Amino acid sequence: MFYHVRVELVSGFDGMLPETDPEADLVAAVRRLADDPRTAHELENEVCQRIEMLLCLRCRLELADRLMLYGSGGESHRPPGSLTQ
Repeated sequence: MFYHVRVELVSGFDGMLPETDPEADLVAAVRRLADDPRTAHELENEVCQRIEMLLCLRCRLELADRLMLYGSGGESHRPPGSLTQ
C-alpha cells in the first residue's frame, strides 16, 4: 500500500495595494527582476509551489505526525506503539 501526497503552497494576499505611481512601480519592478539572479522557476515557487510524492506507511505516519506537531504547538498525535515511535 502507498499514499499519494499533494501539497500546494500558495502565497496569500491581504487585498491591500499601496497607493503609488503605477508607472514608477513598474519600472522599479522590471529593474529588480533584471538584477535578480534567481531563475523564473525559483520566482514562480515564491508564488505557488506544488509538490507530489508517494509515501509508504511509515513515511505517511511520520509526515502526518510532523504536520500535527507543527499545527498543535508541539504535542505528538502518534498513537502509542505506532511504527515510527
